[in-house]
Amino acid sequence: MSMAASSIFAFDALIANDDRRYNNPNVLVRGDDIFVIDHEAAFAFLYLVSTGEAPWELRRRSSLRDHVFYHPLRNRTDATDVHLFIARLAQLGDAELEEIIQQVPDEWSHSKLGRISDHLQSVRDHAAEFQLQVLGALV
Repeated sequence: MSMAASSIFAFDALIANDDRRYNNPNVLVRGDDIFVIDHEAAFAFLYLVSTGEAPWELRRRSSLRDHVFYHPLRNRTDATDVHLFIARLAQLGDAELEEIIQQVPDEWSHSKLGRISDHLQSVRDHAAEFQLQVLGALV
């Protein structure tokens, strides 16, 4: 299993995308390349009653067990190296994050973009804990 699959698993955990499931993969594969599509269910926390968990905690995210890459990655320490993804997340600066939020097209603008930004900043600020949570979700 490629490092890309591990990164996609971590990315979906980051953006709370519960829609990339084994029965609805939302990925395109060409050779060794994997392309993710369809993010309309991302940031599900915007619509749910709070679980009381911090944004980087995944213990209650049982939906991760349905992720398209959960079973191929499960218990495979060689396949769960999400270090590069987490390193990039940890390096994401406030200005870069703000620029990303500003690039959201007006037709996608959402009154809760601030909550999304806060979520991403919080996970970034706890990247090491998030990495442990991602790896822990795969054992």
